[in-house]
Amino acid sequence: AEGSPDQARVWGVLTRHGLMDRLSPWPLRLAGTFPLDVAVRGSDLDLLVEVSDVAAARSRLDDLFWQEEGYKRKTDTYGGVPAVVANFTCDGVPVEVFAQACPVEQQAGWLHLVAEARLLQACPAAMDPIRRLKIGGMKTEPAFALYFGLSGDPYADLARLAEAPEAEILALAAAKKDA
Repeated sequence: AEGSPDQARVWGVLTRHGLMDRLSPWPLRLAGTFPLDVAVRGSDLDLLVEVSDVAAARSRLDDLFWQEEGYKRKTDTYGGVPAVVANFTCDGVPVEVFAQACPVEQQAGWLHLVAEARLLQACPAAMDPIRRLKIGGMKTEPAFALYFGLSGDPYADLARLAEAPEAEILALAAAKKDA
C-alpha cells in the first residue's frame, strides 16, 4: 500500500476486490513483478495458492471468480505437480491465480520471485534495464537471465538461484558492476 505508485495501485485492486480474502483459507502469496517493482503495462498480478485437491480448487475458483472480466481457467501439470490456473481482469489489471498441490514456497513462481529479489537487492541498478527488456516484450525470467548473463534455461536457473549461496548472487551482481 505504501510502495511505488504501481504497487499502491495493485494493492488497491487486491483490497477493493477482496482477492486475498476470497482465496482464504488457502495459504497464498503475492508474487511476480509487482512486489519486485519491475511491472510494466500489461503485467499481471500473480497470486500463488497452495491447495490439497486440484479438482476441488478448480470448482472453488469458478465459484469465486466466474463473474470477473475475461475469466478463464485451465488445469495442467507444472513440475510434475497438478495445478489449476485462473485468469481474469480487475480494474484493468490482469490477475492470475496459480493454485498447485504443493506449498507456495516450493512453487516455481515463488522460487523465481525469491531469486529475482535477491538479485535486485544485490544489484539495484538492474531494475531499469530489466523493465526495458520487459517493455520490449520479454517475459520476466528471460529478462533477468539475459541481464545477469545466465546461459541455461532461465526458469530452472532462477529456481536454483533462490537457494544459491549468497556468494553466487553477489558474484552475478559484481559482474554487472564491472561490465
